[in-house]
Amino acid sequence: MRKSTVKNSMWLDTSGFADLLEDLDRMGADIKSITEQALIKTAEKIQEDVDKAMQDRNLPAKGKYATGRTKKTILKNQQVTWEGDIARIPVGFDETKPGASFFLINGVWHIDGTSKMKPNWELDRIFRKGRYMSIRKKEMAQFFQNELNRRTGKGFS
Repeated sequence: MRKSTVKNSMWLDTSGFADLLEDLDRMGADIKSITEQALIKTAEKIQEDVDKAMQDRNLPAKGKYATGRTKKTILKNQQVTWEGDIARIPVGFDETKPGASFFLINGVWHIDGTSKMKPNWELDRIFRKGRYMSIRKKEMAQFFQNELNRRTGKGFS
């Protein structure tokens, strides 16, 4: 598997499976469609969790100073893009727009290691802890397998 070069994206690499993919397409499994559905479903779940994490109760000072600008940068209704055999969908925040997503995810720290602003622990869990994304990847793989089984009538595992 190749590493993703886009930060905050989910991706599936189908390279190395050309013969298998051709056989599956002949059996009625549209791998491109299944891949896109799996990525979109996963991105929607991540977006839903990011929306929940951005509730005032999770923000610094319980949202007292929140302007809503960062909430507007949450990526929604993203489309899958293909780069060769790799399908990718952006998740999280649009980092090209102004907002405080980086600071909410990481917090702000003094040079002596003390916290000036603690991170939003829900965003930290989503974007910095491997377990959350690992669970999303397993769900995506399970969806892919279930959809492949449904479309071909075969039991792939």
